[in-house]
Amino acid sequence: MRRYGLRDDQWERIKDLLPGRAGSCWGRGSGHRRRPRGGLTTKIHAICDAMGNPVEIDITPGQDADINRAEPMLENIDPDAFLADRAYDADRLIDRLTQRGITPVIPPKRNRTTQRETDFALYRERNLVERFFNKLKQ
Repeated sequence: MRRYGLRDDQWERIKDLLPGRAGSCWGRGSGHRRRPRGGLTTKIHAICDAMGNPVEIDITPGQDADINRAEPMLENIDPDAFLADRAYDADRLIDRLTQRGITPVIPPKRNRTTQRETDFALYRERNLVERFFNKLKQ
């Protein structure tokens, strides 16, 4: 059974970490545990295909940087383009994507001395990933 467009193995990995679930740190049914004062303590990283369906999912501690999981998650797949937000704008990642023949569609950070060109028409398709996360939150 597919829940929120996830395969069963992907759903089993993340279902208890979602708010309101029995194993959640901050939801109903969690018993003695309360929501941490510093905010949510896990991040869900996902790579979605062109239809917005998840291809790769990973969970990391909330204090980890987003860019740390980008390269390991991209090892198993070979996309034509990589759409991501400004948090992934790093020369190391962009160079690695270019070496593999993947088009980086990442807007440059505002503090970059030389601004890179970005295909903003293609970047608008990133909303499919945001829709996937909204499905998980419902």
